[in-house]
Amino acid sequence: MMQIKGVRNLMPLPVAIPVPHGEIGFAPEEGPVPQVREIIVQSGFLEIGGSRIPLWERWGGVEGLSALEPGVVYIVPPSVAAQIKHPWVVAPHEPTMDDRGRVIRCRGFVRIISP
Repeated sequence: MMQIKGVRNLMPLPVAIPVPHGEIGFAPEEGPVPQVREIIVQSGFLEIGGSRIPLWERWGGVEGLSALEPGVVYIVPPSVAAQIKHPWVVAPHEPTMDDRGRVIRCRGFVRIISP
């Protein structure tokens, strides 16, 4: 089990997790929600079987996430967690959404650490 110094909810809404004695809630922090920004550009063509097939390049990164502090768990959107792949960065697992599709409750958290 990880030793936790704190939890920062970087999602746009509070996130609640049911526990045996009720639920634990994490209020969102002020400021921008971290996001993955991608840029896709056509970089050329591949010549295959006498045909020119368009070739695209895609790259990007996470915006809006400051330096990670050891021992602090960061609750972020799943797309951000997938980019960061850090043991202190988690995303809501089995989320419940509000009527606008935003996470408000989840069963727990998921860490994405594989390549």
